[in-house]
Formats: sequence, structure tokens, C-alpha cells
Amino acid sequence: TKEIYDFNSIYDNIREDVSGFDAAVVNQETVLVHDPSMRSDFPVFATPDTMGDALANAGFDVILSATNHANDIGDTGTYDTLSFWVKYPDIILLGIHGSEEEYEDIDYLEKNGFKIALFNYTESLNGRNLPDGEYYRINTLDNIDKLIKDLETAERKADLSICFLHFGEEYSR
Repeated sequence: TKEIYDFNSIYDNIREDVSGFDAAVVNQETVLVHDPSMRSDFPVFATPDTMGDALANAGFDVILSATNHANDIGDTGTYDTLSFWVKYPDIILLGIHGSEEEYEDIDYLEKNGFKIALFNYTESLNGRNLPDGEYYRINTLDNIDKLIKDLETAERKADLSICFLHFGEEYSR
């Protein structure tokens, strides 16, 4: 039998606050997988996609996915995560892409008359390189020139730009 995981209770104590914000952002450190038997933990992570349902039900508007664990299980993690979020078209998924065209797009959030450009990049993929030719799958700081170019474009089109950068030395402040 297929195990079903329900993570909604994790957000019970904050759901009202999160859903009340004009824009709520959360870092989803790990990729989502459709098949719960593919879930895994340290040091290679994959989370059942019902975690995504819990994030949506909690009221998050923006999901950050460019993390050091974004390539832990390769294509399956990226594409399961992308296909999962299609069912929540009002939620913005940042940092991972299914195509070069998506990679070239800048994500904007419009709230209360403000247009905000949103960027999410990771410093590392824990040594797990993207396949040749698939540079577009995960935003990494290896391509800082693209980020700078996109920020220059966003300055002309948005009222504000926010960069969510996933970097630093683990386990240190």
C-alpha cells in the first residue's frame, strides 16, 4: 500500500499568521517527490510532495527551491517538484526550472500596487553537478552574470527586487 503523509499539522500554530501576510515566503530545503517510497533523509534528501500541500494550505505565496539539496536526487527531484507546483498556479516557485525559457524569465509578485522582482540562487549543490547542457535547471551563483543582468532588467520593470541567496558555511553563524 502507498503511504500517505499529511504535514498540515506542522503549520497549525502559524497558519493564521502566514495566510494573513501580504506575501509569505518559505524555503523548501529539499525537493518534493511523488512516490513516497523515494523519500530519503541525510545526506541525500527527498520529501513526499504532500509537504507542498501543507505549505500551500498554510498560506505561503512564494516557495524557494534553489538550495544545496536541489539536485540531491537529480532530474526526478527537479521535475517532481516542478510538476507538483503546477496544481497551485497562484504560488510562485523560485530557483528551479524545467526549460531554458523558464530559466530566462524573471518572476514578479504584484501586491498592493507594488511589483516585486524575486530571485532565488544557491551557492552549492553539495558537489552534485547538473548534467551537461542543463545549467538552467537550478539557479546557482556560478552564473552570477545572469543574476546581475536580470537585476538590471528588474530595476526598470519593478518597484523592488529581492534576492533570496542560499549560501554560507553550514552549522556556523
